[in-house]
Amino acid sequence: MSESNRLPRSTPEEQGISSAAVEAFLNAVEASGQELHSFMLVRGGKVTAEGWWHPYKPDEPHQMFSVSKSFTATAIGLAVNEGLLSVDDKVLSFFPEKAPSIPSENLQEMRVHDLLAMGTGHETDVTGPMIQCEDGDWIKAFLEQPVQHKPGTHFAYDSGASHMLSAILQKVAGVTLFDYLQTRLFQPLGISTAVWDTWPDGTTVGGYGLRTTTESIAKLGQLYLQDGVWNGRQLVPSEWIRQSSMKQIDNGSDPDNDWHQGYGYQFWLCRHDVYRAAGMFGQYIFVMPKQNAVVAITSGLQEEKPILDAVWEHLLPAMKEQPLPPAQAAYSSLAARLRSLRLDHAPAEANGGELVNQPDDVLQIPAGRTYHFDDDQSFIKTFELQVDGSFITLIKDEDEHFSFGLDDWKEGRAEAGVMKGERMLGRAFVYRKAGSLVLELNFRFIETPLNMRMVCRFEGRELQAAITQNIGLQSGVPEKAAGRYAE
Repeated sequence: MSESNRLPRSTPEEQGISSAAVEAFLNAVEASGQELHSFMLVRGGKVTAEGWWHPYKPDEPHQMFSVSKSFTATAIGLAVNEGLLSVDDKVLSFFPEKAPSIPSENLQEMRVHDLLAMGTGHETDVTGPMIQCEDGDWIKAFLEQPVQHKPGTHFAYDSGASHMLSAILQKVAGVTLFDYLQTRLFQPLGISTAVWDTWPDGTTVGGYGLRTTTESIAKLGQLYLQDGVWNGRQLVPSEWIRQSSMKQIDNGSDPDNDWHQGYGYQFWLCRHDVYRAAGMFGQYIFVMPKQNAVVAITSGLQEEKPILDAVWEHLLPAMKEQPLPPAQAAYSSLAARLRSLRLDHAPAEANGGELVNQPDDVLQIPAGRTYHFDDDQSFIKTFELQVDGSFITLIKDEDEHFSFGLDDWKEGRAEAGVMKGERMLGRAFVYRKAGSLVLELNFRFIETPLNMRMVCRFEGRELQAAITQNIGLQSGVPEKAAGRYAE
């Protein structure tokens, strides 16, 4: 991102924020055991604190998951302003050729508004049946799902509804949602790094699939905070901002639950009069109108509540109405902390192991052997190690290669499986523990929230391995496997 496209920078104190409070937020994040990848705090339109946990970097894109939905809704707002459609238009009116032969009354009543507010009337999320349909026609599959409730009366969070917004936009505008946003949003905001997944029919995936930088999503938050005005130009109608950020439907009754405060147009309402864009595993844009602030976060979270609580406990009360006196010691401490954020500390040292990432020790790792795992369900069936002076290569299942740096991360790409094509950084640690040589391999799919760790203990011809990943249903639970070298 060029300097001219960056948000202006400021110290926290100049914008009425205590540097010590921001560092207290970072302490709370660390104490929670949850993993952030980036953090940016904007107040008064200026970035007052920002940090990336190494090896994540400011200019590299990150998978945003359902933060994509808020960009999708913004596109709909622009199209409404251009007269291409109305939120009261019936969904079926756009796709009469794909409608069921006898559409239900509830389906006939479903409006664009109901897609935006996750009030389609479906009992639950229908994304699964859509993406699993045999003919690949997501629109037709969406319209075939039973609509159990009167639209607008039942909240069901549904990426399928968001995809229908993208399909409708493409139908009325004649271009994909992603292309539609280029000149209307991305270029004016100086967002040049964005890419967005498409479905095989060419439609932008409306509910997820956007990858961009932390500063890019912070800019969307700042645009909403400024009622749609950017550099003196009304990019998004202020009325659309108001509608998007107000409660359009109830989604729960617990006053202390940030997921029960109501839902707007592809934005979640929060406690403390804040609203947010939220993506799976902890991708966030917090818009704080009363505080004139935006917080942007990317993560690999399994548990989101500790991070939301840390924002409320440490950042919100730290924002004062007037600038604060300079606090050089606190600011220097915060700046040093932000520069030193890392996710590649070797846990072996804390677990009683002795880190021995030296050439003589590394060369003792059994190389050139093919280990066969006993469990057929294991992530890895066989693997072989190749050892070089500065990196280790794992050959998985005979044909997939992963490289791991010994001094820093080594970049490659996944060659197979569900992560095929993803950029991967690999980092290796070698240590001794209880008399055994131990190899720890860290897989970090750098544009996604996912990382994996494989810990191998070598004892003669035997190998014990444990594989964990940070997110998913089995996150943090080791997949254990026993392997044996066979000549």
